[in-house]
Amino acid sequence: MKVPIKHCAIFGIALVGSTGANAQQGNGWQFEATPYLWMAGMQGDVGIGKITAEGVETSFGDIVKSLRAGFIGAFEARKDRFGVLFDAIYMQLSQSTPAPAPFLGDVQARPTQQGYSLVALWCVDDAHRVDLVGGVRVNDIKLDLDLSASALAPQGRSLSQSRSWADAIVGARVQYPIAPQWPLVGYVDLGGGIRF
Repeated sequence: MKVPIKHCAIFGIALVGSTGANAQQGNGWQFEATPYLWMAGMQGDVGIGKITAEGVETSFGDIVKSLRAGFIGAFEARKDRFGVLFDAIYMQLSQSTPAPAPFLGDVQARPTQQGYSLVALWCVDDAHRVDLVGGVRVNDIKLDLDLSASALAPQGRSLSQSRSWADAIVGARVQYPIAPQWPLVGYVDLGGGIRF
């Protein structure tokens, strides 16, 4: 599989509306669970072994049409200026492509992407809800390809490969309340790490 770190860029809208379910304990800890929507597209190179495709570009609308399963959400625990945030994204797509010639089989591609972040938060401006963040993000991308039976492959063929990596990340988050339980959230981070 081509290395997604060097050849694939995923873009998303960082400012999203979200609702949170808050609970406060007697010791001052506050908890919030937030499902949210990430409008993303993908651009890059993909492949397994000698089968590659360069310059693949997928819009948000294309991803929605191909989405088979997905979840995006965050859980936050906070006490005074300190907090901990766990963020998760899971997305499974499926798309079939007809054979370009009758003697070739149809191809069904099922990419799956997972990303999990665990970061510490430190509030530097309580009035404007500005947090500095630092932590780790683990990513996993898996691609399953199924080739239907054809003259070249009477039994069909299946290929699968995955790539995982971890990044240390630092960044910032800003929250702007537009209504009770409805903030706009701006988040940015930078990181680098290792593949495994």
